[in-house]
Amino acid sequence: TIILVFTYFFEKFRHKSRGSLEEKNNLLQQEIGERLRMEKSLRDSEERYRAIYLHAAEGILLIDAQGLIVECNPQILHMLGYLESNLLGRNVFSLYHPEDLQHLPSQLDKLLAGQTIFIERHLRTASGIYLLCEQNGKNINDNLLILLYRDITERKIAEIALERANQALDQMAHIDGLTQIANRRKF
Repeated sequence: TIILVFTYFFEKFRHKSRGSLEEKNNLLQQEIGERLRMEKSLRDSEERYRAIYLHAAEGILLIDAQGLIVECNPQILHMLGYLESNLLGRNVFSLYHPEDLQHLPSQLDKLLAGQTIFIERHLRTASGIYLLCEQNGKNINDNLLILLYRDITERKIAEIALERANQALDQMAHIDGLTQIANRRKF
């Protein structure tokens, strides 16, 4: 009788434990499945980010809070003519025209504070000339900033030429060609 009672309770305990273990095993399988889906989603997201980063039209620099270049995309290398090894670890401030450096501290502080900036900068190329670029910057996290650059040198040259042509046209419309004094239209 004692053996039967002992066997009965043992089988009851074993059945209860087995049910509990199966339930925990099912929960664990669900959690593993969810983690695998999350890992795949993260990999897909990383691949999309990498594709955008490598094929963006703008030149992209990732810098740390001190201004050291951590990463750069192929477009910025092509735009400036540097090799990647020449840019990585270099201070981004060394690429700026000296006049642009006067405005830098407040811009860097704004970026570190989480603000987005959009300004024009002159960037030095490997050959030593300066390109006029639109700079768009944003704080990614506590120690990483992203700077996007678009070359606007040709656009600025065209804008200046258009402005000069408009001034010449205005002068021709308001100044008498013979006497070089204001004409009726001016008055």
